[in-house]
Amino acid sequence: PVPHAVAGLEGVLQLFCPGYHGPSMAGFRRDVFVFECIVQRFLPTVHLHISELEVPFVGLAFDPFLCLYTKVFPLRVVIRFWDVMMVEGANAVFAILLALLELQGHCFKAPEGFVEREEAVQAAMVSFENGVKRTAKTDVGRILEVARSWLDRAEVWAELQALRLNYVEGSTVPKRPRSSTSSSDNRLGLRSVFAAAGGAAAGLLEAGREAIEHLGNQDK
Repeated sequence: PVPHAVAGLEGVLQLFCPGYHGPSMAGFRRDVFVFECIVQRFLPTVHLHISELEVPFVGLAFDPFLCLYTKVFPLRVVIRFWDVMMVEGANAVFAILLALLELQGHCFKAPEGFVEREEAVQAAMVSFENGVKRTAKTDVGRILEVARSWLDRAEVWAELQALRLNYVEGSTVPKRPRSSTSSSDNRLGLRSVFAAAGGAAAGLLEAGREAIEHLGNQDK
């Protein structure tokens, strides 16, 4: 079973995570940029809230892109997500995350009169994660329904392909200037995200092992 799980993992990574787990993580950094551009164009209000708090998109994309949703969600939800991904292809990874932001993006609206940005960002991230977990637990079908609506929008995927083709290393999405922003603020969360990236493949292997055991138990 273990060799089969490893072989399956390799195939999944090649299909859904191209260039994500290499030394430079170039594919991951490209697709974080692409995803932010997509959110900016198609979910402008959510993007505005995220930008005002200066939440790093790399933090939002960590579990969906590097771990394919296996770090945050329970196995039964991951299997539902992966069913869609296997049928629809790599676009489904983006579509599910777009659906989660559409449903829970209000969590990033800055509270009135907040002073400590770091605390506000952490609170927003916790609220978002709890919100998507709650939705997945009570109505995962709703998430998949919204994801389906994103998959049906051809203009989204045409934009995604164009952004990937025209991506230049180091590209950034234009932001509204903020006079109070410091260089340390811009790096908020990045160190912890990339420090955790080394565990992404291990998480996927564990998810693959659990899935194999689950399917084996069903066959008995």
